[in-house]
Amino acid sequence: METTNTSYQITLHNRIQIVSKIPYYNFKGWNDVGFHGNVEISTPNIDALAYSGVILNNYYVQPLCSPSRGALLSGIKEYTPTFRGFDSHYGYWTGRLDYYNHRLVYNNTLGGYDFRKNMDVEYAGVGKYATDLFTEEGVKIINEHNPSVPLFLYLPHLATHVGNEDDPLQAPIEVVQRFSHIKDEKRRIFAAMLWKLDESIGKVVEALKDNDMLKDSIIIFSTDNGGSAGGLENSAGSNWPLKGTKISMWEGGIRGSAFVWSPLIKNPGRVSKQMMHITDWLPTLYSAIGEMSSLPLWME
Repeated sequence: METTNTSYQITLHNRIQIVSKIPYYNFKGWNDVGFHGNVEISTPNIDALAYSGVILNNYYVQPLCSPSRGALLSGIKEYTPTFRGFDSHYGYWTGRLDYYNHRLVYNNTLGGYDFRKNMDVEYAGVGKYATDLFTEEGVKIINEHNPSVPLFLYLPHLATHVGNEDDPLQAPIEVVQRFSHIKDEKRRIFAAMLWKLDESIGKVVEALKDNDMLKDSIIIFSTDNGGSAGGLENSAGSNWPLKGTKISMWEGGIRGSAFVWSPLIKNPGRVSKQMMHITDWLPTLYSAIGEMSSLPLWME
């Protein structure tokens, strides 16, 4: 999770808050959210924003998370985020880790504790579910922020990415029990992971509202690749009816689930079929804050 309080000369609105909820839902497939017709997993907060915003139905990303996130932040087609334009960092540096002990174990060859607050190792969250930790930090940042100053909050959750190889899918047992109607155990745990993610979005939106920031917010929801449906990473996402999964160049690997929500949108509550790529977000957001003149010529 990264934040920046960089001050802009905003012409469209004097205090636009950009909340980037970008996976940035890892491993979530095309068919894993209600706004694409899924009735198996409840995602009410995600769906409420999607239906009252603009659903992007012709939206493309990279087939892997790292190049997608790099493309998002740089606007360029395909180590540490602190001091790269952000004021703070909270989370992990690698691509995967255990949801509770926050350690990385990969093929018994690479291991270690990987959770940080800025440049310091953060042990305070050991034993607490990662999605809850990120949510609490995001809400804390919003609560402590001066609403008269613009905020960019980049909240790329660990969910619904797999954890370590010996225990790839992890969620609180009481949430898993909500999905007893799902017979496949992996899919049932995956559903609980997604439910916690949806809960997080609800809490962040509520914090924005409580702090009188929601009316000036632009909220982006995006996956960074298609869902992983078994195989190498042993997850349980669904890309139906698209062919392929994460890592592939088929539609199931590169066609992302996305929407943008904001009270500033003139014609909300619609589905856009206009083609968009993840690299388009940076110039789009520059335009929204009235800073297109600051963009390099090649990006305009």
